[in-house]
Amino acid sequence: MPIKFSTVCLFLITMLYQTTMNAQKDTIYYDQDWDKTTKPNAHFYRPLPMEQDGDRTLFKDYYIDGTLQFEAWQKKLDTTETAFFGSDGYFYDGTVIWYYANGHKKTEVNYKNRKQNGPEITYYENGAIKKELEMIEDEQQSSKSYTKDGKLRTELQFKNGRPEEGISDCFIQYKEGAKIGEQLYYENTTLLAYERVCPDKGCYAENTQIYYDKKGGILQENTCDGEEIIEGAEIVFFEGDDCGYVKGIKSITTIKNGDFNGPYTRFDTDGNVRYSGTYKMHEPYEGTFETTENYLTYVTIYTNGTKNGTETVWNKEKKIAEGVYIEGVKQNGSFVVQRQFTGWSKIPIILNLKDGKEEGQQKFYNTARDITMGYYHAKAGKKDGAYAVFDYDGEVLAQATYKDGKPFDGEVLINDEYRLYKNGERVRENVVVDAVAQERMEAFSKGSDTIEGGYNMGGFEMAGSIIFLDTHQFFFSLSVGSLDLTTYGAYHLKNGTLKLQVPEEQKQDFVVYGKNDPTLKDTVQIQYYNYNARSKPVLQLNKQWVTLEDVTQQEEERSSQRNETFQIDLKKLSTLKIGIKSPSDKGIQLNSLLEAETVNDYNSFIIAYNVSSREIKQFENATFTFNGENLVSDGKEKQKRSLSEADKENVLDYIIENRAFPNTIQNGSYTKVKLNSKASTQKIKKYTQLMKTEE
Repeated sequence: MPIKFSTVCLFLITMLYQTTMNAQKDTIYYDQDWDKTTKPNAHFYRPLPMEQDGDRTLFKDYYIDGTLQFEAWQKKLDTTETAFFGSDGYFYDGTVIWYYANGHKKTEVNYKNRKQNGPEITYYENGAIKKELEMIEDEQQSSKSYTKDGKLRTELQFKNGRPEEGISDCFIQYKEGAKIGEQLYYENTTLLAYERVCPDKGCYAENTQIYYDKKGGILQENTCDGEEIIEGAEIVFFEGDDCGYVKGIKSITTIKNGDFNGPYTRFDTDGNVRYSGTYKMHEPYEGTFETTENYLTYVTIYTNGTKNGTETVWNKEKKIAEGVYIEGVKQNGSFVVQRQFTGWSKIPIILNLKDGKEEGQQKFYNTARDITMGYYHAKAGKKDGAYAVFDYDGEVLAQATYKDGKPFDGEVLINDEYRLYKNGERVRENVVVDAVAQERMEAFSKGSDTIEGGYNMGGFEMAGSIIFLDTHQFFFSLSVGSLDLTTYGAYHLKNGTLKLQVPEEQKQDFVVYGKNDPTLKDTVQIQYYNYNARSKPVLQLNKQWVTLEDVTQQEEERSSQRNETFQIDLKKLSTLKIGIKSPSDKGIQLNSLLEAETVNDYNSFIIAYNVSSREIKQFENATFTFNGENLVSDGKEKQKRSLSEADKENVLDYIIENRAFPNTIQNGSYTKVKLNSKASTQKIKKYTQLMKTEE
C-alpha cells in the first residue's frame, strides 16, 4: 500500500524532534562562563551518561568543536559535606587534566584522600612543561619552572608549605625563608628590567631597587624602607603575559620625602610620552594624570592642584565617560562617581550633567561585567522620568516613574527594600494605625513651631542622633555599650523650649504578640523572653493568676535564662493581664497592670521584656532648648545638619511602620497585642506557678 508524502514528512519531523530532544537530554551545554545553556549558545559540552567505576564517575568536558577540554575521576559528596576541589556535589579522586583548545595538556593535578598529593604540572601551548610543583597533603614541597624550549629557569624549595630556599617562577629570591630579592625581565628576552637587592634578613629592612632600560642601562636607583621608596622615582611597567616579565615602562613618578613630588610621565606601549604633569605633596598639581580607582582608569587635567578641563574614564579599553571640570566643579558631560544603589553598598554611577546639574539618563554601572544595573532620568538636577533596576541577566527588578525629584508611580528598590508608589504617595503594607495614640500625639504638638534637621548627640564611646521633621515628629537613636535605644514620637517647640512625647507602648515594661496555633489543644502556651528583667511578671489568664517563677526565692537566686516556654491547660482564653510587681518580702504586691485590649482566638503568646522602657521614660522627660537652629543639651550646643529626601523617608518608614514594635514578627505568624496601662496596688494571694516545658 503506497504511503502518502505528507505522512512520510510527518514521520520524519517527529523522528527529528525526538532525536533532538534525546540529544539535549544526553548532553549538557555550557556557555563561556560555564553556565548551562542551549547548543546554539554553547562554548563547551558534557556528554551523558558518564562512565562509572564503582563509586567513581568520569567527568569529560569538550570544546564545542569536539576537542577534549577536561577529564577527571570524581566521587560524590554526602549531602552534609563540602569540597574545595571538584564539580558541584563531587570531589576529585586521582588525576585531573585540563586541555588547551589545540588538544595539548594545559594543567595536570593529582588528588588522593581529598587532598592534593603528587605532581602538579602546567604546560605551554606547544606541549612543553612550564611549571612543576610537588604536593603532599595540600602542602607545596618544591617548584620548578622551565622555558618554552625546555631549559630549567628557576627552582624553589618549601618548608611547612612556605617558600624556604631558591627562586620562584616569578623570580622572587628566598633564603632561609626570608625574601631577599626579586627580578623582572623584559618579555621574550633575558634582559633585566628591574631588580631588588635586600640584606639576608629580608626585604622588610632597608633595600635597594634598580630599574633598567632595554639596552641594559640603569634608569633609576632607589633606596627603600621595606616597600616604601624614600627618595627616587616609582617606575610602573606594562605587565607581560607571564609573571616575572614586563612589556615596557608605563609610568615614572618622582618621589621626595616618601611622597609623589615632582615630574610624572605616562608612556604608551611603544615608549612614547602619552601624558605628563607634576605632583605636589602626593597630589596631582599641574598637567594630565592617569589614576586608578575601583578598577576604573581616570585621565584628568589639573591646574594649580584643581581639576580643570577634561576628564575621561575608562573600563580597560572602553571609554565610559567624558566630562569637563571648571575649577574643581563638574560642569558638562559625563562623570563617574560612587553612589549608594539598591542596597547599603556603593557602586559606580555614570552621571550626565548640563551646567553642573543632572540632565537625562543617569546609569548605575557594573565595572566587572560592563553592564548597566539601573538608571533614572533627571531634569535640571532632579529625578524626573523613567527609573529601572536590573539583575545581572538584564531582568527588571523594579520599575517606576519619578516626578520633581520624588517617586510617583511604580516600585523602587532602596536599602534592599521594595517601595511601592501610586500618584506620588507611598503605598505601605501591614500598617496598623492606632487612632487613639495618633490623636494623643497630634494634641500634644498642636500650636508647636516646626524645625527640620538632624543633630549629633554622640560623645565618648557613644553614638547618637536626633532627627526632627517639619511634621512635628522626631526620631532618636543611641548606642552605648550593650544598650541600643531607638525611639520616636511627637515634639512641641515654643519659644525655644522643646518637649517630647513618645507612644505609650514604648514606655510599657512588656510587649506581647499572639497567634492561633491549631496544634495546641485546650492549651495556652507562653514564650517568655527575659532580656535581663529584674523580675518576671505575673499573669492573669481569664481570672486565674499564674507566676513564671518561684516567687518565694530571693531575686538574686532566680534564673536569668533569656527564653523560657510555659503551658497551661485552658480551653479558651478571653482576657490576659500582666502584673508588674513591687519589691516586697511578703507575697506579690503589684504597682501596675498591662491589660490586653483583645486576645482574639490566640492560644500562643510571646511576652518580652522591653529592655529600653526605663531609658525611654527618662529621655522623654529630658530638657532641651534651642538657640536659633542649634539644639542645646546639657549646656552644649549641637549644630543642625540638613536632611536628604532619603533621610526623611527612612525616618518615616520607622515611625509609620512602627518598627520599634513591628505589627508582626516571625514571618508574620505572630501579631502584636495592644496593651493598656493601668495603676494597681492589688495584692495577689492565690496563684499557680507554671513549670517550664522540656526543650
